[in-house]
Amino acid sequence: MTTLRRARPLLGTVVEIQATGPHEHVLRQAISAAFAEVARLHCLMSFHEPGSDVYRLNSEARHGPVEVAPETYQVLETAAALHAASCGLFDISIAAALVARRQLPDLHYQRVNDTRVSAREIELLPDCRVRFARPLLIDLGGIAKGYVVDRAITVLSRQPEVKSALINAGGDVRVTGIAHERIHIRHPFVGSRVLPPIRLHNAAIASSAAA
Repeated sequence: MTTLRRARPLLGTVVEIQATGPHEHVLRQAISAAFAEVARLHCLMSFHEPGSDVYRLNSEARHGPVEVAPETYQVLETAAALHAASCGLFDISIAAALVARRQLPDLHYQRVNDTRVSAREIELLPDCRVRFARPLLIDLGGIAKGYVVDRAITVLSRQPEVKSALINAGGDVRVTGIAHERIHIRHPFVGSRVLPPIRLHNAAIASSAAA
């Protein structure tokens, strides 16, 4: 068996893809296809990329419905469900507050004076159209990476010669196939400490740290 590992800067982080199988040229092709899917979805859901669905929503959806890709619409539906299930704690409309704190760049969208709006103001309309009932900004940084990782794993899994795969997108990790992977997580408050490893098999895990 051969294990191949590649990394590229995408999704505002470094995305690492590892695949194991009998033939290196097949692994290279599968990994390239997975990176292409990550890059395609990055271009749809990036806060920063002019022309992305998120960029167009932040610029135009307060004025009327904006049609987005089915993938973006699916992520927005999931974000709405998580907003409801968490009693509002998970909220993609936090972007204006993050811009105000300089944790996201000011991209010269129309100013959002009220940062207390919530995802309840996002209207999901038929035919993948989205409208904002009030001026707001969204950021999918808290949900899109996991979705993209799942899609990239699906691309890798279509190749039967890929026996195991791991994708790590800045702490959003998914493992599939025959292998068990040891995942090491750094202590959130003591940088020199590493928590006991987690063995991951056909599963996913996400981690984050305070800014």
